[in-house]
Amino acid sequence: MPHLPDAPIATTRTAMACAVALTALSACGGPEHPPPETEPPPRGEQPIAIDDPARVLGAWDVVSFEGYAPETRLIGATRAAYADFDAEGVRLRMECNYTSRPGTLQAGRFQASADADHMQTLMGCGPEGNAREARYFAFFEQNPSIEGLGPHRLLLEAGGQTLVLERPEVRRHDFTPTQGALTGTWRLQDISVSGGGTGLSELPGHLVFADGTLRHTACRDLRLTYRIDDSGRFIATGDVPSDLDARCPALHLRSPAPGLPSADDAIAVLSASPMAEFSGKDGLLLSTEEFGLFLSRRD
Repeated sequence: MPHLPDAPIATTRTAMACAVALTALSACGGPEHPPPETEPPPRGEQPIAIDDPARVLGAWDVVSFEGYAPETRLIGATRAAYADFDAEGVRLRMECNYTSRPGTLQAGRFQASADADHMQTLMGCGPEGNAREARYFAFFEQNPSIEGLGPHRLLLEAGGQTLVLERPEVRRHDFTPTQGALTGTWRLQDISVSGGGTGLSELPGHLVFADGTLRHTACRDLRLTYRIDDSGRFIATGDVPSDLDARCPALHLRSPAPGLPSADDAIAVLSASPMAEFSGKDGLLLSTEEFGLFLSRRD
């Protein structure tokens, strides 16, 4: 399988500060064969057979596993819980560690490879989180069946456990903010590209969203009107002054290394019609094809 960490929405927000090792699934500390939790029936359409394995390929977010539904789709700028299938197997995360399971997609089933070593990150997730992710990773070793739930969801079952997946581009709409939900004070936290990121938390002042207007408390010349369109894009109107660096030198933060973004890139994202999505309880991700700008709520 390729690298373990999921490719983030626009970027990887932070590098993982954890060791990667060959490890058995029990290294996460959870029981190997716990009784499954009570599960509600999947929402919506009735399950239908999948004859073409190609329909399963690609990225899928976890909607629920054993009846547990992750509260957020993102942790920072990175997808929180997923199963991403390719020709070599499946890459996995359940809100904490990353791993993969080699295998093949067959008609209506994921067939795990026998006696395969499993690369896995080793982060502590708390007793409940460690146990859940251990069961989640082991689930894919049981050759789960795969059925469709409408055009954008999958139902996987094995050993009395049920997993529901949904395409990220569909699931993200459950976390798209309304214009009013952005009201408040936000800190520029960091901005990332595929090769790394730049911290912005030391910049002075905050962004204030109120009544469809965005302003910066440390730069009176940074002021835009905005709305959230039906696709979830943050649409700003008004121009960022071309000489903003001269007008607001405190917001000018150079890139820490070649190829990494700067504070100027962060300001540019605001007027580049980024996709907007809540991340956790107090985070907001504004993402373009190139950048992921992460904000944290301050009020």
